[in-house]
Amino acid sequence: MPGFKRLASVFLVVSVTTLSGCGAMVARARIVGAETALGAAKRANADSKAIYEFTGATLYLEKAREEEAYGRFGNAIEWGGLAEQLAEKAKLASVSAEPVPEVP
Repeated sequence: MPGFKRLASVFLVVSVTTLSGCGAMVARARIVGAETALGAAKRANADSKAIYEFTGATLYLEKAREEEAYGRFGNAIEWGGLAEQLAEKAKLASVSAEPVPEVP
């Protein structure tokens, strides 16, 4: 039985180590997704055509990064998801927006 106990303890350590990094990886992936969506929105001129949505997405992304830095990965996942959704909304709003007239 000593071999079984050792094998069980090794399995437990490996399982806990693997699963403990899962939240961090999901949070990082969500933040990268939000960064990508925000970049696409900026290329669509959302920073001038959909100011509210673009600014909100930027602030949500900043909060997601902050939560990730403090190790609150669940919060980072939520804020990152909100940032990504609002960035996509900003891109759609800027694409469908009427052209802004030039000021002479």
